[in-house]
Formats: sequence, C-alpha cells, structure tokens
Amino acid sequence: MNSMEILSNYKIENCVFWVGAGISRPNPTALPLGWDLTKFALKETCGESVQNKVFEIWGNANQLAQTSMDNPTPLGTIPRLESILGEIDDVQKKLIGHKFNFLNGFSAFPEAPYNQNHFHLANLLHRGATIVTTNFDLCIQKAYFDLTNAKDQLTPELENGIYLYTSQSNNTVGNLWHIHGISKEITSLGATVRKVKEGIPQSFQQYLDKIFDEGKLVIFLGYSASDSFDVNIYFQNNLSVAKSNAIFIQHGDTKPSHGTASIGKGFKDFIIENHDTTVFLGAVSKTQARVNQAAFDWKNSFEKHIIPDEKGITRDFLTCKMANMFGISIDKIKPSAYQNSFQIEKYYETLDFHKTLAIVQRTRGDAKTEMLHDTTVKTKDSDLLGYYYAQGDDKKALEYAKSIHDLIFEADKFNTELDWSTYTSMSAHCRPLVTKQLKSPFAKPSQDDLAKIKKLIKLTDILGNRPLSNVRFINQIATALRFNFIFKAIIGINDMNQEKTILHLYGEGASIVGFVSAFRDVATKNYFLAKHHRDRSLFRDAQKYADKSYRLANLIGDHSGMKRATRLINLFKVLSPLYW
Repeated sequence: MNSMEILSNYKIENCVFWVGAGISRPNPTALPLGWDLTKFALKETCGESVQNKVFEIWGNANQLAQTSMDNPTPLGTIPRLESILGEIDDVQKKLIGHKFNFLNGFSAFPEAPYNQNHFHLANLLHRGATIVTTNFDLCIQKAYFDLTNAKDQLTPELENGIYLYTSQSNNTVGNLWHIHGISKEITSLGATVRKVKEGIPQSFQQYLDKIFDEGKLVIFLGYSASDSFDVNIYFQNNLSVAKSNAIFIQHGDTKPSHGTASIGKGFKDFIIENHDTTVFLGAVSKTQARVNQAAFDWKNSFEKHIIPDEKGITRDFLTCKMANMFGISIDKIKPSAYQNSFQIEKYYETLDFHKTLAIVQRTRGDAKTEMLHDTTVKTKDSDLLGYYYAQGDDKKALEYAKSIHDLIFEADKFNTELDWSTYTSMSAHCRPLVTKQLKSPFAKPSQDDLAKIKKLIKLTDILGNRPLSNVRFINQIATALRFNFIFKAIIGINDMNQEKTILHLYGEGASIVGFVSAFRDVATKNYFLAKHHRDRSLFRDAQKYADKSYRLANLIGDHSGMKRATRLINLFKVLSPLYW
C-alpha cells in the first residue's frame, strides 16, 4: 500500500505527525535549514574567511575519512550545528563583565509568519491529531489562532523542558509537543550538544511508549532524522514502536539520510515516499490554506536580536574554540587568532581561557607554551595529568591518574556526570599496556598482562557504554571504546560495531581529530588481530589505516597526530618483510 492508502485506515486522532525544519522552510516563513544556519553561525561569530576555510578543510577531510562508498561524508556533510552553537554558548556563559549573546538571535523566530504547511498542521491538530516538532518557531500556533478565527488560542504547559499545547474542540483533543523548546524561551532551546545529549525526558518517553503501544500511525514530514542524541536513540532502542506503522515523507526528489533507516528499523512497517511536503499535507488535511505574505527575512531579524560584542573581543577566541573542537590547527584557518585572543582574557573565566589556548598550542606542537598555559591555572600537580598524557609522558601521567579500582567505582555511578579527568586517568592506565604490546611483535601477552587487559576491558566497557547524559563530552565515550576494541583485539576479538559507533560519535561531535585518533587505533587493532590470527590481509588494513590517520592529521595540522601515525607506519614497515 502507498502512504495515502495507509492513512485511509486511520482516524486523524490516531495519527502522530513528527515534523522538522523542512516544514518551516517554504515562504512566507522562510526559516533556515541546518546548512544555512550553520554557515550563518560560523560567519557571524568567527568571520567569513574562517567559515570558508573550515568548510574547505571539512570537505577534504570527508574525502580522506571515507572507508566505503556507502557513506561519502563520514563526518557529516557539514559540521553539526549543535556542536558549533555549543561552543558559542560556552563562551557567552563564561564572559565576565562583558555582554555578548548570539543565541538570543533565535528570539526572532516567533516573528515569522506561518505558511501552508503550518495551516494544514493546525487543522489536523484541531481535529485531534498529535504533532511532535523539533522546531523552535510558533507558526503552527499562529495558524491555529487564524483557523479558529481567534476563538481558540493555544497556551503552553511546560514539563521537563518540553512544551505542550493542547487543542480541545469538537469533542477531540489534539496535542502539539515542542521537544527542543521554543524560541520565546531561549534557555529551553535544544540548540547545543550539551542540551540534546540529555535525551528525551523520561516522562515524554512514557507518553510516546503509550501512543505507540496503541498502534498509532507516525508520519514524518520535513524531518532530517539527524537528532542522533535523543530522537534517533529513542526510536532505535524502544520496543513499543514495533506495534506501530510509520510513513517517512522525503521532500521532492531528495534522498533519505542515514538517520532515516535507523529510526525506521523498529517499526512494524516503515515506508519512505518522495512527495512535495505541502501537497502531501494538503491532501491529508483536506483544507485550503489562507496564506499571503512576503517572505520573512530571518537573517536580518536574527541579527537584530543578537546582543552584539561591542568590543569585538570574542571573534578570535571563538575561532580558537572552534579550531579545538574540529581539531584543526589555528594556523590553518587564522594564525593571528591565538595572539588576538588575549584581548578577552580580563573578561573571561581564567581556567577555560588558559585551557583553550593550551590546546591550541598542543595542536600546533608547541609544548613549551602549552605548559605555560596549563601551569598558570593548576592548583595541584594532578591538574597536569592531561598535559603529561598529551605529551606522551606515560610514567608521569600514571603518577597522577586515579587507580583502576577508583575508576571502576566512579564508572558504576550512573547518576553522576563524569568529565575528562576520569577518562584521561583511564587512558593513562591503558596506553602503556598497548605500547608494551606494540613493542613486542613476536611475544604473546604475559599472564600478568592478560589479567590487567581483562580488567581494563571491563573498565573501558563500563565507561564506553555510559548514557551520553552522564558524560561531560561525547568524545569521552569514543575514547573508552577505542581502548576497549584494542584490548579485545589483543586477545583475538574483532569488534566491528564499536568502530562504527566511534566514528559516528566523532562525526556528530564535529571532531576531525577524533577520526585521526580513531584511524590510528583501528590500525593498532588490526595489527593485533593480524598478529593473533596470522592474517596478512588484516596487517594490510593496519597499514592502510595508519596512512589514513597520518594524511588526515597532516590536513588539519595536528602535529601530535602526525607523530603518532608516523611511529605506527615505521613499525609496520619494519615488520612487513620480517613478520609475514
């Protein structure tokens, strides 16, 4: 059956319309899709030159990072918007005595007029449909007000950060849920990774479980299926959706994203059809939309609502923050940004200021200046754990790391948020053992080493499978999983699923340097598997991934990444004629 035939078997009140940014793209609403907003955010906060260089490097990195033609953009077509907005938000919050608020620009979105899509959805809501939206605008509410001739105005209820608008008319109840907040309340917006990684609140998950248990039909419209930290996780892991059918409307002749398949696999039946979204909605709602206004100029309105940086001191520091997130050397995008960042020092939180510039210098390969920044803000020797680990001083790092016993105790606490101190301590225990095995190409692990490996497999498994809401940064999860698959490889286990998870996490976190590390560790993993199974094809894979790691590190100017990849490449050159 096609979508309209399926719909004919359901009453409107038994339908859930799950809608995204594509609904608000047509005129006169004309609000941006993720691509446009990402470009705008980078340009406004870091400058057009930085934006252009980042996008050029991003495109080249995608080509180098490809592992199969099935996914030509493993990093994502563009950097994830929520990652970029997260860095901007972080700077906003840590400024002292200086006003700057880019995210306040979203306050312009309620000014946007509704379009035909919103009018059709308002009609469906009036007839008892459930609508779930990831959009920040209030266009459906505006359309509903006009639809009912101002007789029925929707008012919101707030529960756990989710806004609910209820329509009660004609003996039917329709619900409109804003799961990522509304632009009238900037603090509610699910616009940053830190916000969305908290996941869908338990109370709303229970509501969804109930409606899917009832077998309601879900129709996805104008939706990219790219909410990897909350929506996608819910649909992938929830068994109740197996009782419901779903229709995914792909606009025009565009192709579904990788996320589309992941959210669809749990449904009883899941069909994807290409349609003009407005035409499809009109056919479902069976109404004529009354829309006749000029297109909304969202950029101009957004800019008017931004609280500007009148001193002009945030741009270069934000450029450094973005460079660190991507893992790109500042020399590749704006060499003067490091020195210019000192303008912000007296207006900014001291710890984050020096930690940010320390990472800039680490990527550059300037260990001396990195150390100066780190020692400026250290209060105890253990604060230098990250510095010693990054410099490859495993002995010194291990002195300051928490014990494995204490780490396992911390990892078992699922109601707390762990930061890098836990994961760097974990790494300080893991890396010396990996290095030891690499330096012993012809020897099997000793019994003592095997005992420690099994203990570290347990630790990295626990830390690598924490909910995203229980870690400060998503890259922490990827770090634990990398060591986990290496240790498994040493004892002959090849965990391919973890590779995919790790690369996915780094892509979602907009981390090119994450791919540099992941490819280096995939090379290490394949080498250990080749050694264990006497498999030359795995050895060739190890050589291939070491080379990919080096070329990617070279592209972004990651000196540490180039050194580490070079050591592996040289090791494999020596072993190639001797070992097989």
